[in-house]
Amino acid sequence: MSKEGIWQDSKGMKDSEMVKKWTKVLHTVEDAMEQLKHQKTALMKKREDIVNSEETKNG
Repeated sequence: MSKEGIWQDSKGMKDSEMVKKWTKVLHTVEDAMEQLKHQKTALMKKREDIVNSEETKNG
């Protein structure tokens, strides 16, 4: 059986180095996406607070 195209090598069924690297990249991207979601939520809340503050000043 060729090793090309398989996710694990035959010695002890351990993940190959490439799979480990891509898994790390995937986790990094997932973490970054989660942080961006938090930043987006915070910015939307800040924008809402600014709009409400301006309405209070003008109202």
